Amino acid sequence: MATGNDISLRKWFDHFTQVTGETPTHIVMLRYVRCSINQWDDAPVGLVEWGDVPATVLDTPFYDGFGGNDTPNLCAWSTSWVIFSDNYDGSEILQWVPRHPVDHDPIRPGGG
Repeated sequence: MATGNDISLRKWFDHFTQVTGETPTHIVMLRYVRCSINQWDDAPVGLVEWGDVPATVLDTPFYDGFGGNDTPNLCAWSTSWVIFSDNYDGSEILQWVPRHPVDHDPIRPGGG
């Protein structure tokens, strides 16, 4: 998956769909970010259906490399997964874990 300045929430979630075969159904976003806060002014407030997320939010480019968070905090759901933003020393990534109890290889959010 692309990293650096050529990334967007749409690209993150397209990657999720490519890997899992599922599309998110709902999302919650928190607009607080370290910098460039105005770029997320269109982010929805509270729980919304996935189709109600504005294209301006999904297509906003951001830097996901080391140095600080540039995206809103988020948690989303699909039929089988809980999806969330994660970071390690400011390098951001989209992670997901099973929505229901299943045997799987757990991740360690935040790196390590």
